[in-house]
Amino acid sequence: MASTINFKRLVQTDAVHVLEDLAEALRLPVLVGDSAKRTLWGDEKAKASGGEFPVWLAGRIIGYVLGSPQAYCMASLLSHLSQQELEKREAMEQVLDKESEISLIHEIHSRLGASLDVAEIAMALVDEATSTVESTGASVMLLNEETGRLEIAAAFGRKMNDRPVLKPGVGIVGDVLLTGIPEVVPDVSKDARYVPGSYPICSLICVPIAAADRIIGAINISNQRPANYGEPEVKHVFALATHAAAAIDKARLHQTALKETCAPPAPEAAPPAKGAARLLCRIGGNGDSAKECCKETASVLFSGIRAYSGHYDSMGVEENFSFINDYVDAIGLPVLRNNGVIGDFQGDGIMALFPDMEGKGPEQAVRAAIEMHRDLRDFSEQRRKAAKLPVDMGIGIHTGSVSVGHIELGGERESVVLGEAAGVAAKLERLSKVYGLRVAVSGATWKALPKGKTYGLREADMVAMPGKDAAVTLYEVFGADPRGVRESKAKHLSAYEDALGLFRTREWEKAGRIFAKLHEFMPFDKLSLIYWRRCQAFIKSPPGNGWVGVSRLSEM
Repeated sequence: MASTINFKRLVQTDAVHVLEDLAEALRLPVLVGDSAKRTLWGDEKAKASGGEFPVWLAGRIIGYVLGSPQAYCMASLLSHLSQQELEKREAMEQVLDKESEISLIHEIHSRLGASLDVAEIAMALVDEATSTVESTGASVMLLNEETGRLEIAAAFGRKMNDRPVLKPGVGIVGDVLLTGIPEVVPDVSKDARYVPGSYPICSLICVPIAAADRIIGAINISNQRPANYGEPEVKHVFALATHAAAAIDKARLHQTALKETCAPPAPEAAPPAKGAARLLCRIGGNGDSAKECCKETASVLFSGIRAYSGHYDSMGVEENFSFINDYVDAIGLPVLRNNGVIGDFQGDGIMALFPDMEGKGPEQAVRAAIEMHRDLRDFSEQRRKAAKLPVDMGIGIHTGSVSVGHIELGGERESVVLGEAAGVAAKLERLSKVYGLRVAVSGATWKALPKGKTYGLREADMVAMPGKDAAVTLYEVFGADPRGVRESKAKHLSAYEDALGLFRTREWEKAGRIFAKLHEFMPFDKLSLIYWRRCQAFIKSPPGNGWVGVSRLSEM
């Protein structure tokens, strides 16, 4: 609620005609000043009269009326008008708050309804909750029905390792899972149920996540300092959790269905074994020995279709196979043109490797990613003309060590690609959906790119991967965006970088104003919206002194 008004505007604009009429009726000099007695309106001669009459609003003085004793009626009138203005503003803010809440619920519903990835849904829930409720930490915990344990699916503001293992009936969240009743705990240190972790907190909101007739998890909103959580915050988080529950349940059912369905075969153009064998030959092996392997530096590109379930559900089995083959044909050629090899095929995505031959691997991978999106837009346009669903995808690229070799199974040779680089690239592809990027590359890839060449790069975030203390710097390659989008991002790149610098130095109000303006100019830019929300959250509840701007993520 508002606690004050613009008294100067009220005096000089809104009520000026009333004041003039009243002063003329009194036939005496009158002067209106602010709380510091600076003149806002009236006759300076009134100062000689010696009379001072305060103008009150919400228990405090916001101005004065100077003049003879009759000027008291003007001070009383201004107090009344000020109170009316305050009530009008508070009523308007209530309406705006309600509209904002409805808009937020609609946004979370739209955002979650399009995803069939449990981790992505959980992260979206954490993001929405922490952007609107004052907090220094939050987590979504889901019940593993096989183990009976609660597992953290996404979290904000805390380390994910060294956390207590919980189950229904254990801890505050365990009680919420059993009862299905949200809880607000002003001070967890005074609650015997609280199970301490490595992340100290004071106040807590715990809300169940219920799907159909069963509870599948809970969301925790916490604060290191005492927080005045109450019914409004609980209702808001409960509404978010209700929408997320349906999306999580749907995603889990979809994942189960996919496991029970055989995956489409790899296209003949680039089977995994052939691709790995070609890569092995390029980096020093001849591929003749079943046990032969080698370890080299390469850039790994991992791509995945966005909202694949929409395509999968809209087609029959044969049409699905045909769609996947056409899709791989569309995006596979840029890989081959840039000296890459398709090392693995996973139904709705591919993993390609670009050997670091003469240091060109990272550049070839990024160039391939840009060309893949260009060719995919042509493919998608052909589908749109045929009244079929358009296609979009996300790409993650990381440069690091990989091991490529062969194994034998029942007399059959299989090729495998091992190493952390492949896993990081896959996680970057997942993160590209969270941050709204078409191509996400790691800092390792960014550093290895030749200087002076423009791919449309900007820093997205610093992210600590699950189980890792060191942060990975995430970059966007907006050169892969459609022309209008990439030109707009290039135009506002300097302002974005300035705002990011202010965000990192804890100047959240300044950064928030710039990010809000950027989102106004570029409503398609999810990064600007994410940072604006973070700024609002940190203004309400700043992180501790050890904060360095790193986002910590749970298992992905």
